[in-house]
Amino acid sequence: MIADPHTLTQHSLPHPHLNLSRHRRAPLVEALRHYQAAGTVAFSTPGHKGGAAANGDLRDILGAAIFASDIWLNTADHDAIQREAEDLAADAWDAERTFFLTNGSSAGNHAALLAMVGPGDEVIVARDLHTSLLTALIHTGARPIYVAPRLHPSLDISLGVSADDVAAVLAAYPAARLVVLTSPSYWGVASDVAGIATVAHARGVPLYVDEAWGPHLPFHPDLPRSAMASGADVAVTSAHKLLSSLSQGAVLNARGLRLDLGRLAATVRMGQTTSPLVPILASLDACRRQMVLEGEWMLERALELGAYARLRLEAIPGVAVRDAERLGLPSDRFDATRLVIDVQGLGTTGFAVERALRDRFGVAVEMSDLIGLVCLVTIGDSRARVDRLVTALAS
Repeated sequence: MIADPHTLTQHSLPHPHLNLSRHRRAPLVEALRHYQAAGTVAFSTPGHKGGAAANGDLRDILGAAIFASDIWLNTADHDAIQREAEDLAADAWDAERTFFLTNGSSAGNHAALLAMVGPGDEVIVARDLHTSLLTALIHTGARPIYVAPRLHPSLDISLGVSADDVAAVLAAYPAARLVVLTSPSYWGVASDVAGIATVAHARGVPLYVDEAWGPHLPFHPDLPRSAMASGADVAVTSAHKLLSSLSQGAVLNARGLRLDLGRLAATVRMGQTTSPLVPILASLDACRRQMVLEGEWMLERALELGAYARLRLEAIPGVAVRDAERLGLPSDRFDATRLVIDVQGLGTTGFAVERALRDRFGVAVEMSDLIGLVCLVTIGDSRARVDRLVTALAS
């Protein structure tokens, strides 16, 4: 049962420095409720007019509420309300300025690089970058200088980028304008972001982190430290991946010591639709409130479920689960809500197991490769859901 945020005290917050009364608010959610309660008759976009013109089959699948929530606030009100919600998010994600994104972390990657580098600029980039960062490099015309993450000697899993390797590349390319890092990885491994921030800042170079897989990190002490808490100048994170935002909802967090926040605001606008889906924005606002008020205990439950899942999966002959200890990493460099499952002992590939899980058992995993699977345990999971995964893998 989810706690009522109105009954929580300042002491129960995961971030005691945050103002509890402020974070009980959700400005975009409140604006959406007010619009619906007013019974507004809209002669504006969207054209389905509250679902009146929506296809019946689609309305049956999605429900009437999504169409009733797909509204357009007038521009002046929308901008002010969204900025209020973004300022609350900045408080929660440890930033000076936060921007809501409706095209995922990909939009943040594009905006950040467009704001920070230009044609011909040298950029130190971790080689395990997402395709959207490659796109951003193409857009900017910047010149990538790659630094490879270190690999486990026998498990073929990235152990993240080391601060020493970044320092060496910066020494070899002293004109570099930016360091770009992906952390945590698909496999839940976090790089030494604090160490990398230190070596980059010693040369006056800002650090940008694609933290798409770490929206939950600020909200529990047993998770790796977030990029912003570790000294990054800018970081993007996908609230939809592991928290409760709708798909495509992400936040771009920044502080302006080594970049122009006004320029960043401009590049964010350049890459965003001028007709955002209000339910995505409202879900980011609601997600921020939820994580500030309830996040620590919800993530505690997710961590407990992750430990339970690993214990049960390890009991299956031929299955191994990789964690910080097996990877030789300190516990603060691995996200223990991630299940990294090695199925080589079953004499098959992760690709084949993923297909069998989906086709035969109705179980969907996050990703697979030749070695195994990655499954996400989030604040939305339960023991019954974990049991279904384990039972399917054991079959």
